[in-house]
Amino acid sequence: MNRAIIAELVKLYKGSDLGMRLLAYDGRKSLYTAGELPFTLKEFNIKLVEQDDGISGPKREREYKVVIKFVARADLHHLGQFLGGKRADAPQEALQILDIVMRELSSKRYCPVGRSFFSPNIRTPQRLGEGVDFITG
Repeated sequence: MNRAIIAELVKLYKGSDLGMRLLAYDGRKSLYTAGELPFTLKEFNIKLVEQDDGISGPKREREYKVVIKFVARADLHHLGQFLGGKRADAPQEALQILDIVMRELSSKRYCPVGRSFFSPNIRTPQRLGEGVDFITG
């Protein structure tokens, strides 16, 4: 649900309040951009239409509040030193940010579960019973 909310936020505000910035979202509470946003703190109200029971069920609209606050600028200098052999330990924060950025497109196209991605287009889901399905990924 979090990714759907952020996707709607980008759809509505990318050209205006988000200053045409590309966003990378970790699915929880962190959002990364290449460059600064035109604000340090802003609140958005996002409305999503949800379906209750499948395609034929009644639809309901829910509103979510999203607050984006500048926290810190990522320092990739240590990553450059590590890749150049001038630093022995890998900078974990920079690697985590790059991992989120590299996974952003896959997270939009496929269903992320842990560190894996699953596609409903590979095969139709197989029912295991008691409400459990499996999809190859």
